[in-house]
Amino acid sequence: MILVVFGQIQCIILILAQSHKGEVMAEFKIEIADSDVNRVLGALAANYRRPETIIVDGQEVDNPETIAQFGNRMVRNFLAENVSAHEIRLAKQQAADALNTNVSISDPAI
Repeated sequence: MILVVFGQIQCIILILAQSHKGEVMAEFKIEIADSDVNRVLGALAANYRRPETIIVDGQEVDNPETIAQFGNRMVRNFLAENVSAHEIRLAKQQAADALNTNVSISDPAI
């Protein structure tokens, strides 16, 4: 079990389990005190601009994605975007490290 801290939310990544497809997957869970759930979800909704209503077929309707579903999606996006940014940064550094940037420039007048 690994304890990870993202901002003020402590997360526990549990030991590997098998997915429905037979793949080995880590299960990611967080615990938020009951008294803080509405604050946390409200903050995620506000910070990530969850709309209260959406337009469907030209009609304004209540957002069918609950605040909890929205919060879950934003946390998954956050993790995926961080993995992507990290791996892109590593790939760029590895590519730069592998380049031969030496250039021979001379002045024929000298």
